[in-house]
Amino acid sequence: MLVVQYDNDIIVSSAKVSMFNPINAAWEAQFGAPLGRNNMYKVDLMALRHSIDFTSYTSELPNFTTYNNDYLFKYLMNCEGIIMDGCTLITSNVTINSDSVN
Repeated sequence: MLVVQYDNDIIVSSAKVSMFNPINAAWEAQFGAPLGRNNMYKVDLMALRHSIDFTSYTSELPNFTTYNNDYLFKYLMNCEGIIMDGCTLITSNVTINSDSVN
């Protein structure tokens, strides 16, 4: 896959470890090394195919709102799976328009 686009906006910051660490672990499982920088951008997330396991962060992950106030899953269109075992308190601050969902 070749992606060419403006990609200057931070989507996931390393400051939000409950989101960054599981995604970085999935990156490492898929590509053999951690991302190697403090922030993730659209292209990084779009490249992920490996499942992301948030299980270790069940008590620290209040929602899936990203650094730019979008919903994380918007950027994971190629991801094969999201594991949220034990996550019971996750809320969404984003309303999904059912007309735009395929």
